[in-house]
Formats: sequence, structure tokens, C-alpha cells
Amino acid sequence: VALYPLMKRITWWPQAWLGIVFSWGALVGAAASTYESGAVPPEAYPLYAGCIMWTIGYDTIYALQDREDDALVGVRSTARLFGENWRTWTSVFYVLALAFWAAAGAMSGAGFWVAAPLSLIGALMIWPMLAGVDDTRPETALAAFKFNAIIGAAVLATFALEPIWRTIRPSLGV
Repeated sequence: VALYPLMKRITWWPQAWLGIVFSWGALVGAAASTYESGAVPPEAYPLYAGCIMWTIGYDTIYALQDREDDALVGVRSTARLFGENWRTWTSVFYVLALAFWAAAGAMSGAGFWVAAPLSLIGALMIWPMLAGVDDTRPETALAAFKFNAIIGAAVLATFALEPIWRTIRPSLGV
């Protein structure tokens, strides 16, 4: 994470770097949860990839606030790289995040219990792209960025509650 400011000077993709280092917990947590072997379960990899894509998306939105200032001082970002197409590209990264998360759910055998909430989460992710962010008004980008805390909580709940449901379901006779 400490290299993030440097990445803004050497690559147009500092948001990808941030995603790689911020999302590492998906792999570490998954390995820790398989305490018998300590191996990273296969479904953790698409979970990790989805988190990287999501980070690229939300940090691109955050970077919209500073595009003009960043250009003046030579700071790079996906918001500057994507230019007027930022909305399309951010939506692409959000759709990729959802696809990777759905793959993680399918690989874990979760099925409906991950697919249904991810559909709602997808609508919540794309909504700011369609209605909420005006890239000429930094406060709308900040609001959309902050809204991603709700997205993160929803994704966490989706993946955390599914194993609990799988455990208690037989005792409920469902």
C-alpha cells in the first residue's frame, strides 16, 4: 500500500496496484479458513480477482475528483486514462467484479445464496454509473466512492452468511 503514491508517478494503473494489495486479504483469509491444509481454496482466486476489479472501479471514481490537479502535477490514474469514457470503463470493471464473485460463489457450491444477493449488489454498483456521478462535480464522485462501503458490506455479508446458512439449513429441515 505504501507504494501507491509512487505508482501514480510510474503507471496509468495505480488503481490496479491498490486492488492487488488491498484485496490480498481474500487469499490470506481463505488460506486461514482451511486450517487443516493451509492451502488457498480454488474459489478464493476469483474472489480475489473480483475484489481487484471492484477496487479499480471505485478508486477510478475517487480519482475523478482530482483529474485536473493530477494532470497539472503529472499524477496518473485510470480516471485520467479513461477520460470521457470513465463511466463505461468503470462499469466494465464492476461487471467483471460481479462475474468473478459469481464464479467464486459457484465454485464454492453456494449457488442461489450468492447469485441472488450479487444481482442486487450489481444493481447498486451500476446505479451511480447511470445516475449519480457527474464528473464535473467532485462531491458526486466522493458520494459514489463512499457508497462503495455499503457495497463492500453487502459482498462480505453475502459470502459470510452463505456458509452459516449451509451449516444450519439441515437442522431447519430446509
